[in-house]
Amino acid sequence: AAQVSTGLVSDPDDFINVGPLASYVSSATRAKAVGWHNLGALLILLLVVLHLAMILFYRFWKREDLVRPMITGRKRIRKP
Repeated sequence: AAQVSTGLVSDPDDFINVGPLASYVSSATRAKAVGWHNLGALLILLLVVLHLAMILFYRFWKREDLVRPMITGRKRIRKP
């Protein structure tokens, strides 16, 4: 929600990717929205990389496949 909200009111320096609601807020708010929008994009990218890293961690260190059960809805359980 924060990423969408800041994208709607942002007005970057390139004048191409102006948010549709940028004309309704002050220039200071538009400038802050660009910064918050870029920070949000970096945080989302970080979370995606962390998610993929944890999938690889479970696959190779814990020897547990998480992808196939997510796709099929069935998981084989090892006997203790």
